[in-house]
Amino acid sequence: MSKPISSDDRDRIRWCQFHFALPPEGVATRFPTNDAAVSRVLEVRWPSGVMCLRCGSAAILHFEARKKFHCQKCRLQFSAKTGTILHGSNLPIRKWLLAAEYIITCHARGRAADLLTSHQLKDRIGLSYKVAHARRKDLVNDLTATTPGLISNCICVEPVRLPPDLVPWSHEHLMWCRQQMKKKPV
Repeated sequence: MSKPISSDDRDRIRWCQFHFALPPEGVATRFPTNDAAVSRVLEVRWPSGVMCLRCGSAAILHFEARKKFHCQKCRLQFSAKTGTILHGSNLPIRKWLLAAEYIITCHARGRAADLLTSHQLKDRIGLSYKVAHARRKDLVNDLTATTPGLISNCICVEPVRLPPDLVPWSHEHLMWCRQQMKKKPV
């Protein structure tokens, strides 16, 4: 019988699961440009093609120069960021994804307390301190939500396969995560 785990251990397992699902080549390589990151957000938000946020219509025009979509039915204009954690931010989507990867890695390694400061995020991703501080909080909230958020669905692309005899969310699961973290390079 498996011994119960603490909420801190559950959080550690969750961060490790996110980390194991990151692209093996890294987010920077998987999404080399902001256009690639935007394409991924569109694919995650609208797997069957862009739909109007207001009326649900699929009759959508894309204004490439303005990076906006226009619904031909209700005339709503929106972007890939509209109505998401990314909304209202001038930060390129690729930088959001890179920041999320760094946050996940710090938490999974159990080093969030000493590695995950706004100053270090600023230096790592190339942001101002003010933006790094605000976005770090937004990303942690999105990543720790009860249901997977947009960001985690965008970058956590690899399936995580647990051994068949492993009981999820158990002490053995935590031990397995720790072993895997030792094997996976930073």
